[in-house]
Amino acid sequence: WRNGVVYDAIVQCADAYYYTGDKKYGRVAAILIDRLADFYPEYNVGKYGSLITTAAAGNTNYGKTIGRVWETNLIDEIIVAYDTVFELYEDEDVLNYIKEKGEKLKFRYAKNTPSQLRTHTEDGILRAAYDGLMDFSINGNFGMDQKMLEALRGGRERRGAAR
Repeated sequence: WRNGVVYDAIVQCADAYYYTGDKKYGRVAAILIDRLADFYPEYNVGKYGSLITTAAAGNTNYGKTIGRVWETNLIDEIIVAYDTVFELYEDEDVLNYIKEKGEKLKFRYAKNTPSQLRTHTEDGILRAAYDGLMDFSINGNFGMDQKMLEALRGGRERRGAAR
């Protein structure tokens, strides 16, 4: 995850969109972030304890996608990527793609409007990450938790969310 395909695709496509303004990159990031929100709340890398490095998990089998310590950095980057592509949840190509996939795969959540997409992402990733901090399934070294909380708070203020 941390240096893997999904994480890299989200971060690099969001960065490419930010630097070039080319929506084709931002659309990919927005769609991947939405898909991540589908399974992130229930994801538990502890089921695969032998795959977790001790540094990533703080000598435990806890964590969401990469281990409870490193998860804080991953969420920081995902928040930045989400903030970068936030406006693209109104893009017709993004909406239509996610709508079509939802019909085909029978998603559990309605994702037919920009508001529904954003709520799904914020519930599925941002609030799930916050909950992970509260139950210690995400627990970084000194300062990492605080940095992640600040990213969660700061991103919400940048997006103008009322919650």
